[in-house]
Amino acid sequence: MADHFNKIYPSLQLTQPLISSWVANEKKWWAMYKGSKESERSAKRVRQMEHPDVTEMLELWVSKAMEDGLILPGEVICQKWKQFTDITGMPDDERLNLSEGWLTSFKARNGLKNMKRHGEAASASTDTIQKERAQIQELIQKEGYELQDIFNADETALFYA
Repeated sequence: MADHFNKIYPSLQLTQPLISSWVANEKKWWAMYKGSKESERSAKRVRQMEHPDVTEMLELWVSKAMEDGLILPGEVICQKWKQFTDITGMPDDERLNLSEGWLTSFKARNGLKNMKRHGEAASASTDTIQKERAQIQELIQKEGYELQDIFNADETALFYA
């Protein structure tokens, strides 16, 4: 079998023992594939992790936080890692030094990106928004405005100046 593939794909340099090993372990490879994340399936090699239990806990927490629409700065991710190492009882000498490189790699493995919030999205407090919204609704009812007469004039004045 190896000769057949080596004629078609000479750069692979397959050997019969290697192919026999793949066939013998086929169920194991399929189980690993089905149990992996989508991003891991295109990997050329199995990534060995130093602390797989803590990493799995952090990845689950991050995915749940993302589902809930939370914004996760790098400091929060590192802090959670430290909390999970405390939970697992990991000795101090085995803990990772959480560098920028580690954080960048973690974000890349989990499909996270750096995003900055600008303008009003970053500055408005939720308490103020709720108070103002209640005030506006009260004003609309008091003055009897129709929905068709209500506009968002947020930064519109800049276009007419």
